[in-house]
Amino acid sequence: MKSAGKFKSDEVQSIIYEKMPALTNTVEQTMIKNGVDALIYPTMSCVASVRHDAKDSTYKCDSDDPYAASYLASSAHLPEISVPSGRDSQNMPIGLSFTGAQDSERILLGLAAAYEKIIRTRTATF
Repeated sequence: MKSAGKFKSDEVQSIIYEKMPALTNTVEQTMIKNGVDALIYPTMSCVASVRHDAKDSTYKCDSDDPYAASYLASSAHLPEISVPSGRDSQNMPIGLSFTGAQDSERILLGLAAAYEKIIRTRTATF
């Protein structure tokens, strides 16, 4: 949208009123066809960087855009929730995202809560 120019340009209007609704429909129809309530995927393609305010020479990520997975829900106007999923070998947090169809917030919250309960149980120290 940034490269499309002004908000009222034909290109921006096409994105908002044609392409985004088409993406929403495609995602939802794919979920229905496959009988799934949610799409589940890593929140980022790389672990979080230690520093967000400065260049970190120790940070390694082979992805061109570690946030790319998060664009699906926002571009398709679908609900998404991200939950902690553990830590990597450097003790950096890893997240898992759940995206659902329109108006599926209750389902997503239930799935996320169940997942967090399982993860806490599995990683609890006794």
